[in-house]
Formats: sequence, structure tokens, C-alpha cells
Amino acid sequence: MYNTLNGSNYKFCGYTYTYEVMEEDDNRKYWHDIVDPSGARFSLDFSPYRFPSEEQFQDAVVEHMLREYFKNFTDNGDNNVFV
Repeated sequence: MYNTLNGSNYKFCGYTYTYEVMEEDDNRKYWHDIVDPSGARFSLDFSPYRFPSEEQFQDAVVEHMLREYFKNFTDNGDNNVFV
């Protein structure tokens, strides 16, 4: 389900959803970001015309956490872990 009415301030496991609005002559676009507990920001790959649901935000956080977790294994030379 998509939230098309307004943006929410989702929080999950220390991560926060934020967005920026880009007004154009005939429409409005939203750029979605997630801020991690350290304050680092990364983009959420989502439609610029809609807001993600809370579940979609949480899924993106879990995917990011898993990617970072397994990245640490591969950065340490463990070739038995596939990302």
C-alpha cells in the first residue's frame, strides 16, 4: 500500500525516514532518504511521486543492515560469504 497524502516520520531500529520536496510547474517530486544511527544518509530507491509505507521503509532498513553486515565479512577477506 502506498501513502500518497503526506510524508511520515518513520523510525525503526535507530533509522529515520526523511524526504525533500521538489516543486515543479506541474507536479511535485519527493526525494527519499534514510538516516542511520550515526547520522549518515543514504537514498531510498522509491518512486518520487509517492511516499513509502511504513512496512516498505522497514524493509529498506533491514536490507541496508544486511548489506552492511555482509559487506564487513567480504571486506575482511572471507570469500565464503556471498552478498
